[in-house]
Amino acid sequence: MTLHEGQARDRHADVAACMRTHPWVAEARTSGSQAPRPGLAIWLNDRGIAHLLQHGRADLLALFDAHRAANGPWPEGEPCAWRLFDQDFPMPKGSSLDEEIARPPPREPLLLGEHATPSGHVFELKLPLDLALFDDHFRSAPVVPGVMQVAWALAFAARHYGPMACGTMDAVKFRRLVRPGDRLQLEVTHEAARGHLNFTVRIGGVLCSSARLHVVPTEGADHAG
Repeated sequence: MTLHEGQARDRHADVAACMRTHPWVAEARTSGSQAPRPGLAIWLNDRGIAHLLQHGRADLLALFDAHRAANGPWPEGEPCAWRLFDQDFPMPKGSSLDEEIARPPPREPLLLGEHATPSGHVFELKLPLDLALFDDHFRSAPVVPGVMQVAWALAFAARHYGPMACGTMDAVKFRRLVRPGDRLQLEVTHEAARGHLNFTVRIGGVLCSSARLHVVPTEGADHAG
């Protein structure tokens, strides 16, 4: 290890230690000195998640960046990549941590598991705190738009029923906001003869949304269902 590499590693360790002193941070890790881009992985505690839900990612990171800046810049003034996690997310180490920090914010929910029901399938999903869509919907109050919930229903249903397109929908209900960190139960049922795909989204058994989609198979839809 060169002297410069050792100084960079110490500097990164200092930044991580600084971030751990923030009252909204449960844990902080920095990328290694050999990572392609320096960055921070932040595990938020309940207070940090509450601020994220109330004010959005941009506001949270601006406050974190100010806190980090009080401990000095990154080595050579390099820009910093941020990743946000809740305390359920396992802490990767070494190169796995570097890869996680360098990875772009996720664009899809995390699939935790699935099971069949007598009439369809249930997908257990977890929404990452830094899901990319939250940057735009909305920057100061992150929620999953209804159109994205419909898109997820179509995408996960396609795993068993093949790809399909939605023309219209009815019996639409959006009763509860779906937000960063939520664990969802997405249930889909396919009535092929009627051209219907029904879906519900629940959190802890409480209904968030539901709809009946009028669908048609698209190219490659050869699943038996």
